[in-house]
Amino acid sequence: MSLKDELQEFLESRGFTQSAVARGVGLTPAVISQYLKGTYQGDVPGLERKLEAWLEREREKLNKGKLQIGYVDTYISRRAMNMLQIAHQEGDTAVLYGQAGLGKTKILTEYHKRNPDALLLDTDPSYTAKITVKRLAELVGTSSTGSLNDVMDGIISKLKGSERLIMVDEAELLPLRALECLRRIHDKTGCGLVLAGMPRLLINLRGKRGELKQLYSRVGMTLDMGEQLSAEDLLVIAGTTLPNFTVETLDELVTQSHGNTRRLAKLMSGVRRMEKLNDEIANPEMVKQFSELLIK
Repeated sequence: MSLKDELQEFLESRGFTQSAVARGVGLTPAVISQYLKGTYQGDVPGLERKLEAWLEREREKLNKGKLQIGYVDTYISRRAMNMLQIAHQEGDTAVLYGQAGLGKTKILTEYHKRNPDALLLDTDPSYTAKITVKRLAELVGTSSTGSLNDVMDGIISKLKGSERLIMVDEAELLPLRALECLRRIHDKTGCGLVLAGMPRLLINLRGKRGELKQLYSRVGMTLDMGEQLSAEDLLVIAGTTLPNFTVETLDELVTQSHGNTRRLAKLMSGVRRMEKLNDEIANPEMVKQFSELLIK
């Protein structure tokens, strides 16, 4: 089978587009289209070298698969899930905070998976009060057009008495006015409200001059996940994700993770990749070697 036929077959079987191939080899979709039609007039051998390398990489990804690291039931995640459940049932306000890479997003995502009626709002630094409220309206299924007050009234009308839960991830990125809008929606609807983010979230909730006293005074529960996770929790995550690794290798993964689940995830993925590339069973030395590649 020619390379052209191999490429065409791969695209059809895996659902790849010519644009995806073009991005992968650094060329335009027109070049890929011309090659597949047999009308490409450029450097065919050079193009085929790039396409062969791309095909090999993609097939390797499919054969080895990406390490899936999902939610793991640990001591801290159980405490967080319990708090979310209470906030949901009681219509209370709760704050989940801690340093980056401790699993806050996975906890919120898992709660949403178990409770599809809960609303999960992901934020980013571009969110103003109006954008925040519009995104929430879209999640609720009500109109996101009109003035800020009109959109909020629509949300309140839809959620009032629904006993749903509003969860906001990376809430420390929200401006004070957006937080105040969420407070008003919580007050008017009786829905539970969970704000998750970095430690500065608590400072934001107080306001520099006490502007958000009304919101801060409504916080019924807080859970500080701290600076890092315990070795016990990290070992549970590593052991659940990679049950075939030796105890010694798992211990080294925990040691090199420095208490951070995001770093642990990178270590686990990298070590498993090294294991397959070298056709060698993962071991503590391999963990140490890969940890040197990660930013401190």
